[in-house]
Amino acid sequence: MSIPVNNVTIGGITKKSEYDSLYNNALLADTGGTPGGAQTIPGAKTFSGDLTVGATPTLFVDVSENRVGVGTAAPIVPFHLVGTSVVTPDANYTVLNYDNRAQAAGVGGGIGFGGKYTDAGTYTTWAGIWSEKENGVSGEFGGELAFWTRPNGGGFVERMRIDAAGNVGIGTASPDAKLHILDVTGANIILNSNTGSVKSGIYMTEGSDSTPLLSGVYVYYDGVNNVFGIDIGVDPLVNAVTINRFTRNVGIDTILPTVKFSVSEKAGMSTIGGHLVKLTNKTGSPTVAGQLVLASTGTDDAFATCGANSDACIGIVLAAGIADGAEAWIVTGGVADVLIDSGGCTHGDRMIASATAGSADVWNTGGAVATHFTEIGHCNETRVGAGFARCMIHLL
Repeated sequence: MSIPVNNVTIGGITKKSEYDSLYNNALLADTGGTPGGAQTIPGAKTFSGDLTVGATPTLFVDVSENRVGVGTAAPIVPFHLVGTSVVTPDANYTVLNYDNRAQAAGVGGGIGFGGKYTDAGTYTTWAGIWSEKENGVSGEFGGELAFWTRPNGGGFVERMRIDAAGNVGIGTASPDAKLHILDVTGANIILNSNTGSVKSGIYMTEGSDSTPLLSGVYVYYDGVNNVFGIDIGVDPLVNAVTINRFTRNVGIDTILPTVKFSVSEKAGMSTIGGHLVKLTNKTGSPTVAGQLVLASTGTDDAFATCGANSDACIGIVLAAGIADGAEAWIVTGGVADVLIDSGGCTHGDRMIASATAGSADVWNTGGAVATHFTEIGHCNETRVGAGFARCMIHLL
């Protein structure tokens, strides 16, 4: 170690005259140095007090706390470095860590982390960050950075790597994309928010770095509406697909699908296979599930209750309780639960509008021609008395 004598403080002594008086130039005689010059101290030397090198100081050793400061006289950790970074066109350095082995693939400086792992105070290393030369070609300096951890009872295992191309591999040392995750038991990612009022997701976009969220796709979980969603488009992105986490309803161009499959909340599919459209209720009262309806004669895109023996039925009400003037789902095809009269039905019966407004009845006389305009479909189940009967709807 080289020490400028005029700037040395040892054991609280700072003046050269005090140093000479106390030690009688023993150190200078031993080293062959001269006052004011650089001193080389051979062999082991013991200092009972703190050691300061340089007025700044350049180096400070805190004996009582077992701390070393470089560029600071007040180290707060075992090794505390303060200095001006060396800036290059593509990097910022305050520390360089080199491996002096011959060049080869895999050589490079690293840092190990560990501590005591027994009550007796035995030390071990349990994690590390290591750099590696990418290949063994002389003159090439492509490098990689690897992160390692160690399970109990086992050796070090690489967990993550950043390769020379900037690709990040988790569970693989050869990432094929910007993020490559490999796990034989299932490669999962958890995006979790500790509040239910936000979205968590992944953007896949294109365009300028200054506007990365404007053009492309956003796949996310919406904690406000409790849906999985996909937004797509160009400035701004708009909802394309949602799946409700509770009902598992699927929506296209709607955030809150109210039926099993909904397109813009205007067309859809029921849970039992009914083909749906949404129209405005103009029956004059809340909807009645299973009731036969016809087109309103006073309002566009609306429905009213079928009259007795009607030949103008356009569909079956899906759900009860939708207020007059509000939109309600109407089954226009497929399968529906139909409100039938007290006579009941048997599977296979032909169903027509009955003498009771809004209800259906069985008609098996005269064949299809006799009931051509009043037929609403065929019964799929046997029903005793009035109530709902599941029917295959084929309105004419």
